[in-house]
Amino acid sequence: VDDAADEQGNGQGDPIASQQQRVRAGEELLCFSVNFPSATVVEMGALAGFDFYNIDTEHGPMDIGVIDEMVRAADSVGVPPIVRPPNNDADTILRILDVGAAGIMAPGICSKADARALVDAVKYPPAGSRGLGIVRANR
Repeated sequence: VDDAADEQGNGQGDPIASQQQRVRAGEELLCFSVNFPSATVVEMGALAGFDFYNIDTEHGPMDIGVIDEMVRAADSVGVPPIVRPPNNDADTILRILDVGAAGIMAPGICSKADARALVDAVKYPPAGSRGLGIVRANR
């Protein structure tokens, strides 16, 4: 997550900027990892005091509609959702970011080429090739 996220507002303060500040201050953050489809469990994690979510679609049976619901649930309680996609396919990553995921935890990065492809998929031009659409992620 880069400092550009600090400027993103969502009406509740910016949870990404808050997490970045806490990490820079040396604070440990608690991650809640979910690998099954449940927006309710995501909401409950915030009530339990977790700082961010890992929605693990690499090891769980979730399609983009379910990911969208889980990301919205996380956003509704002000906890940033980080999604682990099922693969490093640029189209899959684009759709996950478009539904509003705060970030990507990419599986299977085994080489510089893999890392470059991931950066290209998540960054807008000129740093990457991510497309811009009228979607939730652009709020």
